Amino acid sequence: MVQSSSAKRILVVGMADSIHLARWFKQYSDENLEFVLVSSSPHRRVHPMIDEFIRGFEGFSPTIRMSWVSRYLSLPMWLADKFLGDILRGSLIARHIRSFDPDLVHALELQNAGYATAVAYRMLGSRSKPKLLVTNYGSEIVWFKQFPNHLKKLKELMRIADAFSAECSRDVQLAKEIGFAGEVMTTIPVSGGIDKNQLAPKSDLTELQSRNSIVIKGYQNVWGQALVALRAIESVAPSLSSYTVELFSCNRETVVAAKKLKAESGLDIRIYKKHQLTHAEVLGLMRRSRVYIGLSRSDGISTSMIEAMSQGAIPIQSNTSCGNEWIRSGQDGYLVAHDDWQAVASNLLHALQDDEFALEAQEKNLDTISEKYDSAQLSKTAVGYYEKLLG
Repeated sequence: MVQSSSAKRILVVGMADSIHLARWFKQYSDENLEFVLVSSSPHRRVHPMIDEFIRGFEGFSPTIRMSWVSRYLSLPMWLADKFLGDILRGSLIARHIRSFDPDLVHALELQNAGYATAVAYRMLGSRSKPKLLVTNYGSEIVWFKQFPNHLKKLKELMRIADAFSAECSRDVQLAKEIGFAGEVMTTIPVSGGIDKNQLAPKSDLTELQSRNSIVIKGYQNVWGQALVALRAIESVAPSLSSYTVELFSCNRETVVAAKKLKAESGLDIRIYKKHQLTHAEVLGLMRRSRVYIGLSRSDGISTSMIEAMSQGAIPIQSNTSCGNEWIRSGQDGYLVAHDDWQAVASNLLHALQDDEFALEAQEKNLDTISEKYDSAQLSKTAVGYYEKLLG
């Protein structure tokens, strides 16, 4: 599609394989914008939705361009930059700033996109620089500020940023504490929200009791704590014989542990590896589940938690997130310590056995999602980001 001469130019630095970035772009479907995308992550392939946008997907007005270097050499550049201090990707960003002359640079995510963008701005020296908007994903300040090397880089990034956006008010305050003094954008989820016609209807008792699944986010790594959830399931297994336990986005360690628990407990446990399910299929899992369990050592709002809420599943979420900005623990769901399998187990049984609690929690959560996670409204807010910064 040919852009008009009045199209605003935005250089986006972000994870080209990320569904979050794809859904961010989707919010601008009707806007007269010209994007250049520089990949910040070690992707093996560009996310299919972003690829469609680049090819001129029907119904998507902006243009998105991506250089072959960014498309095909992102992984080796990322690996080399682990030793070179983000110089390669920083150089690529600086080159695009010179050639594309963007009205705005937007770094979505801090450790990969933000740090490399800070290097690029340093390389540009005294040259006039476009405004810089940085967007915090998840744990990028709350977790990484505890490490001196990261804290130094975060402070540099906050110092040069003209605007800051986040999905948690918690992170806005943290950004200010480490030196950000620019314009704060409205706090919204980075995932772009959900269409109202995708919300689960509010349940009656019969529908609630037909929800015979427990869904668990299957990440087990530095942050993800799926094994704690499995330990909780194991401890109350005799009470779960009529339920299916479904784990999605599982990595190898979770798969091994879940298969072992299935063999020893006799529970109906279903395992879906990372990327095995589409987004619609994950929402389907949540819609037939009574309870969602998501545990991590650090997180943002947890997109999975709010999507589970949108499908009527009662959340049990680690309190290391900012889930407290979405639910009241003990009333609409539960916020627990990330390693407290006993709290997970007791809250799980309560949510499964107390129909009155579950119905009230589900109703309140669906109201919250309708108010705060509506894709149409969030798209207006996201469009307003660029309108405000570009004048």
